[in-house]
Amino acid sequence: MTNKRTEIEIAFESSVMQYLSILKYAKHHTPLGEDPYKVADHVFTCLMNQSSQDQTKEEENDD
Repeated sequence: MTNKRTEIEIAFESSVMQYLSILKYAKHHTPLGEDPYKVADHVFTCLMNQSSQDQTKEEENDD
């Protein structure tokens, strides 16, 4: 059995670490009365959407 990781596994781990970093920041900077988990979810979702749009543009430019 090898310990070689696939690109998908590395990307998934990177995404998880990125979300946790956003959540940590949100927990420290979200005003009282706001849910830091909702803030982190919103920021992370927007980040992923922007990233996928940028990737689509790059693929279109490569054609």
